[in-house]
Amino acid sequence: MYKYKNFLVGLVLAGSFLLPISASAVGVPFGGLVTATIPCHIGPVPALYINVLGFSFIETAGTVPYLYYVPRIGQYILGLADVPIVCSVGIFPLPPGLRIQIYGTSGLSVPGGGGGSFGGGGATGSF
Repeated sequence: MYKYKNFLVGLVLAGSFLLPISASAVGVPFGGLVTATIPCHIGPVPALYINVLGFSFIETAGTVPYLYYVPRIGQYILGLADVPIVCSVGIFPLPPGLRIQIYGTSGLSVPGGGGGSFGGGGATGSF
């Protein structure tokens, strides 16, 4: 009886150590052309509602941005998102979107052209 109980306790303890490690890396990859950005808030915290080819994502205070940071309409974005959340503009809620964990944007803006990850460009001009 005690061997079975010790085995069960050991199994639960080992599982509790492994679960947070595997759960922290869970995310849905996304990417595409940014078609809209709307500043919004989640309670008192500012956020950014991003529409990528019909799918909605929300950048929060915990999001890790890479490359050109602020996504603009016409740029390409690539990243990981996880849970659905809702942000609002004033008192009006926007449709739910997935919370962005990490993302990077291109320097290339489709209407203006020029740039890329090594060439600068976008809204700031060439480097």
